[in-house]
Amino acid sequence: MSRSFRSLVGIVALISAILFTAVAAGQYWFLSHQLRQETTDDLKTMSEGLRNDIAFSDGWNLEGYRRITSAPEIYFVLTSNGTLVDFHGYKGMLPKVSFPFRFEYDRPFQFTSDVGEMWNLYVHRLSDGLVILGVRDAMTPPNVNERFAKSAARFGGSAADALRTSERAIDEAFDFAIIDSDGTLRWGITGIPLKTAAPDIPDLAKLAPVQLLNGNLYSSFIEPVTSKSGQKVGLIRVFEDVTDEQRVFISQRYSTQLSPRSSGA
Repeated sequence: MSRSFRSLVGIVALISAILFTAVAAGQYWFLSHQLRQETTDDLKTMSEGLRNDIAFSDGWNLEGYRRITSAPEIYFVLTSNGTLVDFHGYKGMLPKVSFPFRFEYDRPFQFTSDVGEMWNLYVHRLSDGLVILGVRDAMTPPNVNERFAKSAARFGGSAADALRTSERAIDEAFDFAIIDSDGTLRWGITGIPLKTAAPDIPDLAKLAPVQLLNGNLYSSFIEPVTSKSGQKVGLIRVFEDVTDEQRVFISQRYSTQLSPRSSGA
């Protein structure tokens, strides 16, 4: 084989490799863009739905919002001063929480939040944290104190026990939150007015960077809540598990690094 022929073969191989890489990179870009757009659209639709249900005007009039029966799987709603309006989801979505009320364990009490909702609350001690049960005053069922005690006992003695407790085992009238001794909100189905750090509210709705939480990757969308005058009064943040999508990205990215020869080795 002549030197010139070997040189030609080398050039053809190089061009083929470049073309392969370009096509693979194009496929990766298209796939990542498509999946990212689908995730953004889904999260935006969910956050806008919550914002419309909240329908903030001149104050946090949440009566209509509390009647909705469908919501995203993982989300939270915060006021500008860090009051938790609503939450559903996993550990790590929120900064550590604190309590704007004084309480004694296993003794029912009432508290009116700074968004104007009166709650009947019950705090049950765990060995490494606590469980808070709550119901808005307007929705309080009969014999609420007995029902509080009965539901609280079903959470067991530790945070691990509480996390294993089926939601169906808890009185359907109650919201609840499971909190570690360090203030981490482990799980909640709750509008119980806990406090956390005042959020950084963006001027416009935006997609946040992907986060690693509890071993999974989550994309999230932040929707500001504003008054009629345009004042930022809170935010909605909706999450979606994108672990599988990110694995596709990584696989596709890896394939772009392989030459036709190495991919068939």
